[in-house]
Amino acid sequence: MDLVSTISDKNADYSAYVSASTADPKPSDKELADLAKNASTSAQAVSDALADEKVPDLGKSTDDFKKAVSDLSAAYADEATALKQTPVDTTKADENLQKASAEISKILEDNGLAGSDILTDTM
Repeated sequence: MDLVSTISDKNADYSAYVSASTADPKPSDKELADLAKNASTSAQAVSDALADEKVPDLGKSTDDFKKAVSDLSAAYADEATALKQTPVDTTKADENLQKASAEISKILEDNGLAGSDILTDTM
């Protein structure tokens, strides 16, 4: 299981949107809308891939890790939905992504593994 690769393989358009939406100067509204459409598809692909991801045995933490990966999958699905809205507002989905990423990192660290910020590592 390699969550970073699983996400990175599917999120190119999502990453492009995130980068563009915070760029200075920002792209035009039309360009951002086009990027958001592709980003939505990308985020849904990440969600689907995470939903199918096999979770390793982490002993007593396995169920918590499964839940955290499931939460990350749900957060990407929330991103996909939010990116289809007009106007685009991913605030809640972004918070859910951060929360799931932090939980994954904590579980890994609690098990003597290197924790990481999945979101930073996949952009």
